[in-house]
Amino acid sequence: MQKRRLANETQMIRLATPSDCSNLAVLSAQVWLDTYAKEGVKRQYSEFVLSNFTVEYFQQLVSHTDFRLWLCEQGDVLQGFVLVNLKSHCQCDRYTAGYDQVAVSDVSYEVEKLYVSSRHQGQGIGKRLLAVMEQELARPYWLYTWVENDANSFYRHLDFALVGQLAFEFSGHSIHNHVYVKHP
Repeated sequence: MQKRRLANETQMIRLATPSDCSNLAVLSAQVWLDTYAKEGVKRQYSEFVLSNFTVEYFQQLVSHTDFRLWLCEQGDVLQGFVLVNLKSHCQCDRYTAGYDQVAVSDVSYEVEKLYVSSRHQGQGIGKRLLAVMEQELARPYWLYTWVENDANSFYRHLDFALVGQLAFEFSGHSIHNHVYVKHP
């Protein structure tokens, strides 16, 4: 895939390489904490971030054929990235009225992470990352996001369909998420 220059000549979206993995790990920790650690850093948050967002984790993703990871950078500054799992199938605990398993059966991959640094949010980076991904993969996809995440308004603005909810356990608490589907 060729590098895509954006409005600013030094800003580009490209596939990640192994040399990007340390920046990806740090940006992931920063975005995750900004999103979920609303009341501050707790032990369970620190343990999650330090054990999940490692350089090794990103090195495995970058080299694995079931994943794609595009990043946006300006000069040598990583501004955001989108991580796609090509083998993930849409999951819901509960479907929104008008949707069911049949309605989402043609969804073929998952956006596992769309992380943009808080410093660079509101500049269209997330939208451009999704556009490049959609152009390359050109088929329906799904994602989930915490019901309290500010990103929900972003997905609604981009006409994602809210098809259901998915919950998972984190540190003894049930975390509720919206499940969205997009047909590019």
